[in-house]
Amino acid sequence: MAEQDKVGFVDALFTGGIWRTPGVIEQPEIRVVRWRVFEVLDGPRRGERHIVAYHELGAEGRVSTEIIEVDLPTRRCFTASGRIYHLDGPAGFDRDAQYVWSWWADANAVSAEKDVSQEFEA
Repeated sequence: MAEQDKVGFVDALFTGGIWRTPGVIEQPEIRVVRWRVFEVLDGPRRGERHIVAYHELGAEGRVSTEIIEVDLPTRRCFTASGRIYHLDGPAGFDRDAQYVWSWWADANAVSAEKDVSQEFEA
């Protein structure tokens, strides 16, 4: 292993990891807990809203694609990917979800967001 690869490998051990989630065909709906909804305030995704949550079944933090429709009575959010997110329990902070959001925001040139979770609580 090259020296530069060793450094990257060691960094990954200490900082966790980011991976691609199953496709929508494999996983058309998921339930998430300790969720928040962020509205992007800058960059090319300005105005988009995304779910930032913990997916217990997958034991992972998640960031959704853009929310395109919301059914507040059932607390379901329909996203641009076609996936349906079920918001379980109250809105709340999750460290894994925040970690994924930080990576997503950096990759998408987002430096400011607003927590709009209260709009999604029934």
